[in-house]
Amino acid sequence: MKKLIYVLLGCALVFGGVFGFIAFKNRMVAQYFANMPKPTIPVTATKASEQKWERTVSSIGVLEALHGVDISSEVGGTVQQVLFDSGQNVIKGEPLVRLDSDVEQADLRSAQAQLELAQSDAGRARALAPNKTISVSSLDKAESDAKVAAAAVGRLNATIAKKTINAPFDGVLGIRLVNIGQYLDPGTPIVNIQDLSAMLVNFGVSQKDLPNLTIGQEIRMTVDTYPGRVFSGKITTIAPLINDKTGMIPIQGRFENADRSLRPGMYAKLDVILPSLQHVVIVPQSAISYSLYGNAVFVIKRDKDQKGQEVATVNRALVETGARRGGWIIINTGINPGDEIVTSGQLRLDIGTQVTVTPDEALTPPQTLPLE
Repeated sequence: MKKLIYVLLGCALVFGGVFGFIAFKNRMVAQYFANMPKPTIPVTATKASEQKWERTVSSIGVLEALHGVDISSEVGGTVQQVLFDSGQNVIKGEPLVRLDSDVEQADLRSAQAQLELAQSDAGRARALAPNKTISVSSLDKAESDAKVAAAAVGRLNATIAKKTINAPFDGVLGIRLVNIGQYLDPGTPIVNIQDLSAMLVNFGVSQKDLPNLTIGQEIRMTVDTYPGRVFSGKITTIAPLINDKTGMIPIQGRFENADRSLRPGMYAKLDVILPSLQHVVIVPQSAISYSLYGNAVFVIKRDKDQKGQEVATVNRALVETGARRGGWIIINTGINPGDEIVTSGQLRLDIGTQVTVTPDEALTPPQTLPLE
């Protein structure tokens, strides 16, 4: 009986020690995790800024030259001379092509001879008329014949002049489309010419923006050919007729093009600058986290821990975004000016995550925000 009691006491001591050790270990582990410092996530941040943002009306347009045509002949004929090269700069009135005019020259000499005879007959008739040697009707016919002969000479001179095709204005020629010896029908294209000194841009805006538009209003333009470059121009024409199918107003603007960097046919992004400014809250576009549930930013909150040391944590704030420009985006609702916003490292963050903040000095809001 005593042996059984000793065995039971021994078992109780062994199991008690095992369970006590397990409880002690669990308590120590829990204490370790409870006192373990929370991990911090490194992020960069900047403050939401309140700026004066220019109000704009945006659109897409197509450029065309100040003047641009396909040069053609008004009369038919065989090309006798080609006086230009493709891509050449020409001035107004410079001859480009001469057509064969031998037949017209011969007709002109004949017409001039007839004119001299008609004028001589008219002169004799006028000399004889005071003496009533000839009738008044004979005098009238002689003078009429002289006028008809003069008109025939003028017509042939005009036809011969049209056999030389000249540049209609200063500009740059395109690719030559004719060759020596080729017969040209009236209207056959010879070469394209473009005046690149200035560019016109045609675009449309909604009729609701009509009260904000005036002649001379500034337009800013970007083209894919020159990323980052902004061209400045003016509104020159506001069409009086609104398109009843689209509700759009046709607008034309002008851009000076001294360096000839702009070319006809380019597509352009346009912003018409409205006269008034709006005060808006902006943040870098990199600060926005996009999802199906809405757009959000992580706002940094700074507090003191039990030891009096500063601790930075983040909270997710849903925001309503607006227009974008120059890498910045308008925040209509959700945050306030001065809120510290995470700009990188958002993928590892959640509500309450402790962070180590590095100011993102490269994202200081500019005074003037360029077009994208």
